[in-house]
Amino acid sequence: MDFTEINADMIGEEKGKLNAYIQKHRTAMLTVMFTDIEGYTELTERKGDSYVAKLRQYHDELLKTIIEENGSGMVVKFIGDAVMAVFSEPSTGVKRAVDIQLALEKFNREHAEFEDISVRIGLHVGQIAVEDDVQLDIFGRHVNRAARVESLATGGQILATYPVWDSAKGWLDASDDIKCISHGGYLLKGIPEAIEIFEIYLPELTKPAAPAKGKVKSRSPLMKWVNLALLILVVGYLGFSFLKGESLLINTAVTQNLYLNGELLNLSTANDKGNRTVENEIAPGVYQLSYKSSSQLAYMATVEVGKGQTIIKPDFTELSLPSLKLRNDASKVNNSTQGEFSFITTTGVEYQGQWALKIESIVLDGSSVQHTVSWQLITSLPNAITTQGLERFSHDLVDDMRPFETME
Repeated sequence: MDFTEINADMIGEEKGKLNAYIQKHRTAMLTVMFTDIEGYTELTERKGDSYVAKLRQYHDELLKTIIEENGSGMVVKFIGDAVMAVFSEPSTGVKRAVDIQLALEKFNREHAEFEDISVRIGLHVGQIAVEDDVQLDIFGRHVNRAARVESLATGGQILATYPVWDSAKGWLDASDDIKCISHGGYLLKGIPEAIEIFEIYLPELTKPAAPAKGKVKSRSPLMKWVNLALLILVVGYLGFSFLKGESLLINTAVTQNLYLNGELLNLSTANDKGNRTVENEIAPGVYQLSYKSSSQLAYMATVEVGKGQTIIKPDFTELSLPSLKLRNDASKVNNSTQGEFSFITTTGVEYQGQWALKIESIVLDGSSVQHTVSWQLITSLPNAITTQGLERFSHDLVDDMRPFETME
């Protein structure tokens, strides 16, 4: 099955469900699960549509019940015999995958009237949301990756990518029953780099087995030495100039809503040195790196990306929107204050000026007071105070300044 069209189908109600799930669990990272029934097409041809329809009803109800237990996961959609689901935590996704295989083993024992249901499961995790809104193109890529991993599995297997294992390894290490093993790197359709595949299994149910499909990336000691020798020769030939390879690594604790010149960055899981690979294609140049802490506060750093591999550790500068505060009570009919402000946007434009805040109070009766709050800019911005000048000021705050969303 080709899953490249899944992205286009994710509209309306399904996207709304995903956004609600993201907001409920306060996460921009989702673990994507993809499953399907091994031999489903051949079973349909042998047993007929009515037989497989009843079998699939049991299958769908069983998987949905396990996935959505306690609201920890959500079935996004059923695609024929396949299920696409999401989880807010990788460890939860792994646990539910194991629960599915256990439940299916029990179902097969208790329902001799059906042929055994044998399900393949693939798991992948990645950032898919910006400001509580699922980005369908990003989500589609992670879904496709989970589907490609699932296609390597045989019935009863659970296969996962490195980010899933890396995020869930603490939980896996603490489990006495669940085991995990790496099968090395595999080249998958539509994905240029080799993906390390991990198998999660219960020894009481299955024995781990390397995927029969897919091309294994060589990990032999001989090839490592050959590659090292070639690398040394290339470095010597270029006179230690920049090499082609991974373009950008970033060392930062900020992992979500990180922008480079307004483009959201997709970051891998940190390695043992705390570096994360930037999955976006970034050309050499000087960039503004920024992220939002709140609607009033953001942080910015200027970084330079060179050719080949660049490792950056940003030194962020705090940027805060200017503000005035004023308190008033019924005893003060009029109260006002004014102040100066200076502000630099991530595009490097500096704004200076003065503004005023005023509160007018009217006592309506013995128990209520009406307050009217107003503000104005009382000196010019870089341009005179015109509609065009104010629009430019707002544009720099709202658009160029990303991640700010509003000017308050």
